[in-house]
Formats: sequence, C-alpha cells, structure tokens
Amino acid sequence: MPVKERGYRGWEGVLASRRLPWLPIAVQGIRQVKEKKRAKLLFFFSAFPFLFFLIAVYVATKPELKFLDEITRLINDNAQFFDMFFTRSGLIFVMFLLSVYVGSDLISADLKFNSIQLYLSRPLKRADYLAGKLAVVMFYLLMFSLVPALLLVLAKLLFSGSWSLGLPTLGAVLVYPLLASMAMASLMLLFSSFTANTRLAVVGYVGFYFLTNMLAGILSGLVFKHSALGLLSPERTLRHLAAFLFGTKAVMDVPLWTAPLLVVLISLLALGWTLLRIRRVEV
Repeated sequence: MPVKERGYRGWEGVLASRRLPWLPIAVQGIRQVKEKKRAKLLFFFSAFPFLFFLIAVYVATKPELKFLDEITRLINDNAQFFDMFFTRSGLIFVMFLLSVYVGSDLISADLKFNSIQLYLSRPLKRADYLAGKLAVVMFYLLMFSLVPALLLVLAKLLFSGSWSLGLPTLGAVLVYPLLASMAMASLMLLFSSFTANTRLAVVGYVGFYFLTNMLAGILSGLVFKHSALGLLSPERTLRHLAAFLFGTKAVMDVPLWTAPLLVVLISLLALGWTLLRIRRVEV
C-alpha cells in the first residue's frame, strides 16, 4: 500500500465572490432585530398610523355619514391624503423610533466586540459591509412606511371600486418613504459608527433630532422669524419634501426643490462619513 505523507496541503480551489456580498449581513441583521426585547410591542404601535388611516378610507365610503363631509373630502383628495399619512399621522416619529431601535447597535456593537475586523478579513469590501447594515434599517423603515402606503392605495381601490390615483401621486407614494428612510437610516448609522457604546450612539442621535427641531423652532419663529431656518429640523424638512412630491401646501417659505436636495445631500454625506469611519478600522 502506498504511504502518504502527513502534513498540510494548500487549498487549490478558486475563491468565488458573491453577486450580493452584503445580503448575508442584511439577512442576519433583520433576524436579530426580531429577537430583541419589546420588538413586537414596538412593531404593534408602529402600525397605528396605518390602521387609523385605513379606517378613515373605509369611513369615506359611507355617504350616510354626512357629518364627516369635510373629512371625506380630504380623504378623497389622494395627494392630500397621502401627504397627511406620511407627515401628520405621527409616522415620522414612528420612523425615528424604529431607526433608533434597529440601527443604534448595528455598527457600535461591532466596534465593541471587534467584529468589523472579522467581516473585513473575508472577501468583503467596506462598502458592502455598510450596505448590509443600511439594508437592515431600510427594511424595517420601509416595512412601516412604504408597505402601509401601498396597502392604503389598494384599500382605496377596493373600497371605491375605481382607480382614481394619478401617476404623479403614485410616484410620490413610492419615492417619499425611500428618501425619508434613507435619510434617517444613514444618520443613525453615522452616530452608531462614532462610538462602541450603543447608549452613547442613542443619546447622540436622539439629542441631535430633538435639538435641531427645537433650534429650528426658536430661530425661525422667535429670533430671526424666517421660515427657511426650519430646514434645520429633520421633521420640517421631511414635511417640506412631502409638499414637493405631492404638490400640497408648503410648510416653509422656501423653494420646494430645496427639500429633496437637502435630504439627498444629508444622506450621501452621512453615508460617506460613515464609510470613512469604517475605513479607519484596521484589519
């Protein structure tokens, strides 16, 4: 019998790269969020804006409720209806809470346990790592913004029996949650990349959100009395974005095109800064 030499042999295979290398990170992150404490409770309350507007759509189909004529008129105005759903129903605050709950520990926990080095030791680019983390936050934000909006479109179609939604309004329904979710997710990941302490990341992002809202209110209403300073507020900027997309009344006396430009710019700057923070991690 031939005697084989004992020892190590080099791997002779070919390392094949995935088409979507960020996908396993996203899938694992989505699963981990569902296992967090009080996740189901937060998701339950996050569905309240959708349920309220779903009931409103049903009520609008009841002509016998004459005392609700004014409300019915607003509901039947599709652009006004979806503008109110995205900006006046508390959905912006719900998305803010979801971004904090989902994204606060996505990078900070990896910094704490030195997990980024393990990710990047594989054939994975830093941009792919960031894309995977971003996809986790975007998944849950769109789950409670874009998906409910599309269900409301379907509900209006079923209850009315006719398609009355114009293409511009339908396009706005699709674009607005994407832009709003991207801005919130990118900002949360940026704060998560600043520290290995998840609580500090939460405090920083929450403080930034409420401080800018308060500062915008003081500067635009009391000090300088110019509504353009309201763009310092993430919430007011998102409302201005909705006015631009749905063609409704502006909330600030500034050109409507400034809102989408500012939202896109903030998202790109936040993602770029986060990527720079990740690049500083030594492998």
